[in-house]
Amino acid sequence: ARFLMMYSAYINNYNHALATLSQIRQRPQWAQFLEKTHNENHELQSLLIMPIQRVPRYRLLLEDLIKNTPEAHPDYKPLHEAVEEINKATLSLNEAKRAAENMDQVITIQTQLVNYPQLQFLAAPSRQFVKQGHLLTKKKGSAARYCYLFLFTDLLLLTKPKKKKTDKQLPMYNFKRAFFIKHIKMTILADSLALKNAFALNGGSDDGTAHVAMSSAPTASASAPVLEEVVLFGAQKKDSEEWILAIRECQRG
Repeated sequence: ARFLMMYSAYINNYNHALATLSQIRQRPQWAQFLEKTHNENHELQSLLIMPIQRVPRYRLLLEDLIKNTPEAHPDYKPLHEAVEEINKATLSLNEAKRAAENMDQVITIQTQLVNYPQLQFLAAPSRQFVKQGHLLTKKKGSAARYCYLFLFTDLLLLTKPKKKKTDKQLPMYNFKRAFFIKHIKMTILADSLALKNAFALNGGSDDGTAHVAMSSAPTASASAPVLEEVVLFGAQKKDSEEWILAIRECQRG
C-alpha cells in the first residue's frame, strides 16, 4: 500500500490548486471557457477532489472482499494485511482531505458572493470555514432586516441574501462588510423593548473599498477603514448565543 502515499503529493498541492482556480475565475477568458465547457454533472472543482476520495474506496473494496473470502483461503491473510496498510496511509491522508474539502467549500462560498472585491481572494491555505447562517441587523431609525453571515477562522463576512432565479441555482449573496476576527470588538447589548438578544460588532473592518488582502488580517501599517458598528441579533436567544460563542472561539484561535 506504499503506492497510496503518492496521493499525498496531490493532496498537499490541492489547496494551492483550488486557490489558483479561484483566482483565474476572475479572468474573462476563463469565465468564457467555463461557460462553453460547463457540465452540471462534472464541475472542474468536483473533479479535482476525486483522487482524494479514492483511497477510502480502496479500503471499502478490500473489506468487502474479506467478508466474502473464506478464512482458509490463501488470500485471506494478505487481504487483512492490505487493509491494515491502507488504514495507516489513510490516517495521514484524512487530515489533508479535510483541509481540501474545507478549501473547496470556501471557494464555493466565494462564487456565491456578488460585489466581492476582485483583488481580494477568499481562498487562503490557512483559512478554515466555521459557520454560516441568518441573523437580523438593525440601524437606528430603521426596521430590522435579514442578513447572512459567513464565519471563517480569521474572517467574518456580512452579506445580504439575493432572490434565487431558479431552484437549481446556488443561493447568492450581496457582499456588504468583512470583519477581521483579530480586530473585532464585540459588545453584548442589554435587552430593551425595541431590541433583544443583540450584540454589536465594531473594530477593523472593510466594506470592499480598501485593497486589504483578504488572505490575512490588516497590520498596523495597513489602514483599513473603520466603519460604523453593526448590530446583530437572532430571532431567538440561542441563535445569538451560538454566533457569539463561535466568534469568540475564533478569536481565541
